[in-house]
Amino acid sequence: MTPTDERDARTQGLRQRLHQHFTNVTHFIDDNLRIIQGATYVVAAAGLLRVLLSVRAFTRFNRLDDVPVEFIHKNVRLRGVVRWVGTQPPTSLSIAAASQPVKRVEKIPSVTADLTGIAGSTVEGHTAEDAGDIVSTASGPEPNSSGVLQEAKTGGLVHLRTSLDGSGSERLSCQPQPGGHDATAHARGGGLADGGRQEELYPLYLLVQHLPVIRVPLQLPSHLLPVSLAAVEVTAAAAADCGARLLHQRVWFTPYYVQAAPRVMVCSITLTTFGFSNIRTINEDIVRRGTGIISLVPDAASIEQLARHTPSLMERWQRTAAARFRAPLAGAALVRVDDKSGREMSMLSPAYYKLYDKIKKAEIDARKRRLGVWKDHEGDTEGWFVVRLWHRFRAYTRDSKS
Repeated sequence: MTPTDERDARTQGLRQRLHQHFTNVTHFIDDNLRIIQGATYVVAAAGLLRVLLSVRAFTRFNRLDDVPVEFIHKNVRLRGVVRWVGTQPPTSLSIAAASQPVKRVEKIPSVTADLTGIAGSTVEGHTAEDAGDIVSTASGPEPNSSGVLQEAKTGGLVHLRTSLDGSGSERLSCQPQPGGHDATAHARGGGLADGGRQEELYPLYLLVQHLPVIRVPLQLPSHLLPVSLAAVEVTAAAAADCGARLLHQRVWFTPYYVQAAPRVMVCSITLTTFGFSNIRTINEDIVRRGTGIISLVPDAASIEQLARHTPSLMERWQRTAAARFRAPLAGAALVRVDDKSGREMSMLSPAYYKLYDKIKKAEIDARKRRLGVWKDHEGDTEGWFVVRLWHRFRAYTRDSKS
C-alpha cells in the first residue's frame, strides 16, 4: 500500500468516526427533545428574572432611602400615583393620612382654597387640619358682613379670597401671611429679573405612591415618597390647579437629586393620558402658563448623595453638560472640585440642565405673552415691536366692540 492510499484510508476512517458521533448526538437530542426544551426555557427564564431583579422591576419604593443612588444619578423614570399636593413640606402625619385608602374625594373649588396642602382622602381618626392638608368643601366658607369669603384656617402661607365689587363681579386676590416666602425679593440664578410680579410663589410638594414595573399580587401596601417639583415655584392658583389635575392620577416622575432640608426628592412630573405620557412636563407647563416661575438654583450643600459619583461618571457629565446646559445656571453653587483629578465637576446630570433650559424658555415665552403673573409686566415687551403692535390691535378691537 502506497503512502497515498494509507493517508486516504486514515481520512476515510476519521470521517466515519465523526459521522458516527454526529449521528449519536442527533439521536440523543431527538430522544430527549422535551428535556432539552425545558432546560432551555429554564435558563432563559432565569436570565430574564436576573435582569428584572437588577433593574428593580418588582420593587416598590416606600422611602427615599429605598430608591437606589444609581436611579437618581441616571435619572431613571419611575411610575406612581399622586396622593397629596401642597405648598408646605409634608409632615409624618400628612404622609400617614394620605397613605390610607381613599374613602371620599372632595372637589377643589375654582376660587376658594387654602393652600397649605391639598388632601386627596379623608381618614378616620385624623382630620385634614391635623395633617396640615387643604380641605376643600363644595359649599365654601361663609361670607362676612362685607361680602368677603374668608377662610376658616389661618395657618397657610397664602389665602385666596373672593370679594364682590359694586358690579357684582368676582375678584381674586392673594394675601401673604407671616412666614410666607416672597419670591419677588430674590434673584434667581440664571433666571430673569422679577420686576412686575406681585403674587406670592411657593415650592410645590407632592406625595407619590410608587408603582413597580411588574406588580406582585400579595404585595403589602406601600408608603408615600415626598417629592417636589424641580426648578419651579408656583402661585396659589397653580397649586390648586395642580391638586385638581394630579390627585389620584398616574404620573411618571424623574428624580434629579435628594434635597436635604426639607428632605424630599426633586423631580419632574409627567402626566399620563390614555396610558401614554405627555411630552411636556408639569414643571414646564406651569411656567408656560404664567402660573409659576423658574426657581433658585439649588445649593450644592442641600443636595444629598452627590459625593458617591465616580470621577469617570462626573467627567462624562462634565463633557456633555458644560458646553450647552451649564450657562443658564449662573454661579458656582453646582460645581465642585474633584479630589483626584483637581478639575471642576458638575453636581447635576445633563437631564437637569435640559429641564432647566426648557423651563427658562417657557418663562421667556410666558413673559412675552403676558400670561399669569406677567400680565401687568411690560419690561420684556418694550423692545418687541410686533408684540406691542398686537396688544394695541387687541385693545382697539376690544374698545370697538364695547
